[in-house]
Amino acid sequence: MRAISTDGFYMSANRYEFVDSLRGMAILGVVVTHVGSMTLDGHAGLAALMRKITVLGGMGVPLFYLVSAFTIMLMFTKRVGREPAPLGSFFIRRFMRIAPVYWGGIALYTALYGFTNSRGWLEGPELWHYPLHLLFLNMTNPFTPSSVVPGGWSISNEMIFYVLFPALFLLVNTPRKALVFFVASVALSPLAEMAAHAIVASQFPTADAQQAKMFAYRWLPNQLSCFAAGFVFFHLFQRLTTVPALLHRVAPKITVLTLLAFLPVLIVLLRKGPIQENHLWITWFLVLAFAMYAYQWKVLVNEPLAWIGKVSFSCYIFHFAVIELVQRFLPSMSPPADFAATLTITLPITLALAWVSYRYYETFFMRQTARIVERYQERRGATASAEV
Repeated sequence: MRAISTDGFYMSANRYEFVDSLRGMAILGVVVTHVGSMTLDGHAGLAALMRKITVLGGMGVPLFYLVSAFTIMLMFTKRVGREPAPLGSFFIRRFMRIAPVYWGGIALYTALYGFTNSRGWLEGPELWHYPLHLLFLNMTNPFTPSSVVPGGWSISNEMIFYVLFPALFLLVNTPRKALVFFVASVALSPLAEMAAHAIVASQFPTADAQQAKMFAYRWLPNQLSCFAAGFVFFHLFQRLTTVPALLHRVAPKITVLTLLAFLPVLIVLLRKGPIQENHLWITWFLVLAFAMYAYQWKVLVNEPLAWIGKVSFSCYIFHFAVIELVQRFLPSMSPPADFAATLTITLPITLALAWVSYRYYETFFMRQTARIVERYQERRGATASAEV
């Protein structure tokens, strides 16, 4: 049930359902774009048009980054001053949230395809790729981003960002600084791409043009604006209750009009200048996240979408394999029909596998994490008491 806060903004009983709904939107977009890449690439006519549309679902990854930065800012802020060792606990929680699932993905894809065979998407990995994936350093090399686990590049960026987070938490501690961080990361992104190309040319001369291009786009410095947007949203979220009630009567119309007007502008601008599409889309996602939180539109903030968001991590790991296996068994058909059939079959299978994984695998490690953190804090608290 929704209530209205003193400032006139809607507040749901579960005020964070919009976060899982954002994750749900992100993973659905990612699945759509990968189904499209397997069924619509290299075709003309209707298939080419559909591919131009479905490829936009890949912007679900920047949306994941925004949500990730927002949630860890929110949780870490709450825990600082209330826990005896918040920084160590943060790293334990983040590691335990990501590593078991990702390492499970390494085991899954190795079992399905072997150590060096293609996962159905790119050329197969070499054995030296595995240590980089196990250590989440696969996005530091243009040959390894997604070689062992498809889509592994985004997980590597996530883990590297966690290492940087404590410093960013201290430095980006006001709304103004968050906005400067965001604008600077967007403005400097062309330089980040140039630096990436220079690194590839000097350190990895055998990398081809496509590998260099994808590395330059995907490496963390060029994705930093997406995390920075999460910082902006966190500070906006923290101060939302101070917005005058008058704004509630005006903002919904402005927000809707902004969303409707900004979307086609983004589409027109994609790849038309030095600023890559992830930076453009993350600005729109920032507006969308605010609107979803403030107004709780049921079409966007609802239990089914939030449920998909809860199992989105396992969905991300499983969906590549499901798409590739579904493609093996489908009969030959037109690209649009192939896309529709593959998506229709892939989505429920992926969600079912993800639910099982979340219910029995992810949740198990969440419980273990709580125990590990509790013991760690007890030891650190005891040590602090002894030193006093």
